[in-house]
Amino acid sequence: MRNGIKITVFVLIAFLLASFLAGIVLLRAYHKAAFDGYGEPTTSVEFTIEEGETVTEIAASLLDAGIINNDFFFKIFVNQHELSGKLQAGSFSIPNNLSFEELAEILQHAVFPDIWVTVPEGLMATDTADIISAAFATNPDASFSEDDFLLYVSREKTVDMGDIPIPDEVTLEGYLYPDTYQFPPEATAEYVVTSIIDNLDTQVYEPHLEEITSSSFSFHEILTLASILERETRHAADRPIVADILIRRLENGWALEVDATLLYYFEDWTYELSYDDLQVDTPYNTRKYQGFPPTPISNPGLETVTAVLHPQANNYWYFISDSDGILHYASTLEEHNQNIRTYLQ
Repeated sequence: MRNGIKITVFVLIAFLLASFLAGIVLLRAYHKAAFDGYGEPTTSVEFTIEEGETVTEIAASLLDAGIINNDFFFKIFVNQHELSGKLQAGSFSIPNNLSFEELAEILQHAVFPDIWVTVPEGLMATDTADIISAAFATNPDASFSEDDFLLYVSREKTVDMGDIPIPDEVTLEGYLYPDTYQFPPEATAEYVVTSIIDNLDTQVYEPHLEEITSSSFSFHEILTLASILERETRHAADRPIVADILIRRLENGWALEVDATLLYYFEDWTYELSYDDLQVDTPYNTRKYQGFPPTPISNPGLETVTAVLHPQANNYWYFISDSDGILHYASTLEEHNQNIRTYLQ
């Protein structure tokens, strides 16, 4: 009996001693991983933390990148020092052979890359502002203000238009050239608007100045027609044809009679116009009023502006779009009404 007790005590002591020694080994390993660093000191690694990544995911990525050699110890260090909410999403250039403390310090100060944003054709200025603002929102230190951007668009704040002629009383709707832009993270709303206007000058106004000045329309009117084409057509082949129809309507004293201008007034491209809507008293009601609406209704691309400058002569006066965006043309009102019955009813 006594021998059994002695054996049990011996086993227990041995277990405790082994656990103590294992703890010392583990502690030394943690200390080495946390304070001695890992990797060749002369090299560095480009590293990215994605938005929403957890400490576990970050530690695993650091291990995969060869920046640390124990992700479990790194998680312990981060939690012990209450750093989990301080690691930033973004890009980092990380030297090797850093202690966990040095590494964690770097990971709290991300280097943000330039902001890339693509502005599609045919958007209202408010939608363009939303897209640009969302791109800058990926950088918590960004200086861009959507409210300021819209103040420049409304021209409550002034911006340099360069050589581009613009009537004093109109907004920048139509002048926000659709393209892919690269902005520095610290770009302000003024910088963004100025860059877009400069791009309109470079891509559209200057290369086509001779055609613009020889046109019977002002540049503002050209952009207005192009903005209507963006919303009334889906296919490039239709744009020069519809451009010719709209130009002839203007030249012959017809109303433009396009629904897109009313949809702009209601600020919703998906809005279903009712009979009462068609009676609304607004200069954007091109069924009610002849001539141009006061401003462009969207921001057109180069292809659409070119269609206005080079319309394709035809004998049509009417067009409708079916549910697939295919246009059906007519030379007479009778043919037009037949198209309506065939494709829209």
